[in-house]
Amino acid sequence: SYLPCNKGNCKCTRGELHGPKWTLTWKEEGKTKTLYIRQAEVAEVRKETENYGKAKGLLRQAAQINLELFKMRRARHG
Repeated sequence: SYLPCNKGNCKCTRGELHGPKWTLTWKEEGKTKTLYIRQAEVAEVRKETENYGKAKGLLRQAAQINLELFKMRRARHG
């Protein structure tokens, strides 16, 4: 994203914002946390967040399969 620095006579006060600025945002104990990412780290962090998304999807699928198996066992055994 592009951000203003809010310094009095900076170009960003005229709409020429600084950036791009990359951030990583997550929740921790109910609070939103943000970490600025250096340009050199963007590709690595992007890959890691993609991996996290894939892992989360796989866990969701495993949970759904386990639920279906439980329902089937319960139906069989009453």
